Amino acid sequence: MPIEQVEKDLKAVLEYLWHDEKRHYSEGGYSKNHIFRVLKRLAKAVKYEY
Repeated sequence: MPIEQVEKDLKAVLEYLWHDEKRHYSEGGYSKNHIFRVLKRLAKAVKYEY
């Protein structure tokens, strides 16, 4: 699969999950093992505008 397609797919996943997971992350006390931390790293890697 071309890297451009992977980046496009990751951005779609980020768009879908971002707001809910960000809310859960803040409500849960900013846990070090929350999936939102992974989403933030992925967003940075693919230059996702949040």
